[in-house]
Amino acid sequence: MLRSMYSAIGGLRGFQNKLDVIGNNIANVNTVGFKKGRIEFQDMLSQAMSGGNAPTATSGGTNPKQVGLGSTISTIDTIHTQGGAMTTNVPTDLMIQGNGFFIVSPTGKVDATKNAMTKEDYFLTRAGNFGVDADGNLATSNGMYVMGTVTDGNATTPTTLQKINLLQDKAGNRLAVAPTAPATNGVPVKVKSFSIGTDGSITVVYDQKPTGTVPAAGGALMVFPAANSNEVSKMVVGLATVANPGGLEKSGNNLYKVNGSSNGNMADDTVLFMAGDTTAGHAPTGGAKGVMIGAPNSAERGPVYSGMLEMSNTDLSEEFTEMIVAQRGFQANSRIITTSDSILEELVNLKR
Repeated sequence: MLRSMYSAIGGLRGFQNKLDVIGNNIANVNTVGFKKGRIEFQDMLSQAMSGGNAPTATSGGTNPKQVGLGSTISTIDTIHTQGGAMTTNVPTDLMIQGNGFFIVSPTGKVDATKNAMTKEDYFLTRAGNFGVDADGNLATSNGMYVMGTVTDGNATTPTTLQKINLLQDKAGNRLAVAPTAPATNGVPVKVKSFSIGTDGSITVVYDQKPTGTVPAAGGALMVFPAANSNEVSKMVVGLATVANPGGLEKSGNNLYKVNGSSNGNMADDTVLFMAGDTTAGHAPTGGAKGVMIGAPNSAERGPVYSGMLEMSNTDLSEEFTEMIVAQRGFQANSRIITTSDSILEELVNLKR
């Protein structure tokens, strides 16, 4: 059987995979925070028909004679270039300009002793189309908590890793208009407005509750002070950085998981920790960098813009051009098979 037929089969498979990658890129042209894929090929093992010889005093050298056996996929990369900006004017819509990923968690679980999260409890994403749930938590459309930090007053100095909640006061306690009688309920506080700065700091303005009195049946009075009005939150949206973003594993829903390819081997399973934290067990091994969470617009993390979303970085003109290349490559390999078949047919017809 001719080697060319098997080489062509490998080519058909490769260009089919290329079309799959292109189709996925085009399908996600309007997906928020999507990063396009790119496929590359490499040649397979070559069969040597004869070896090469070095030149001598009486004759020149000869080169090796080799026949290639086709191609195979070298790599399928995720291209983490910046996507275009889309203005939404929705305060909870966030866009990262530059490096960094938002941290989201299905559980919001944090190891309080290490102030860190295990790799099973969080995902990374570039899609910043967030909202606020009934409990005041900043969350994704599928219910995952957006993680951030409580600061000591300086947005670039995060201290505690936790879920971002808009109904917390400066001390990290849930806001409510507290009555003087401890056995009675408080009055829920409503968020009047909030904003998120480029450094990730969240400023929340609450409806001011005036002091009021309610007469009790026994003639006593309960006073409700307005102590919690107009509080300013000390929460900061956290961004994570990894050594090799291209090594992140896609998990669907615009989410990525961290693995050894993206960040090297960690000293333990706690792979998300505060920038600058030197707690034992946090440091990556083998010279890897480690997944660190910190404030936006600091160190190598880019700024965050509220009221904007990062669009897909898919370029339709590029994708359609690559589609033509893949189509012609597929057709060319098909012709190799039909041509090889014609040659075999001629060989069979030699005996009549």
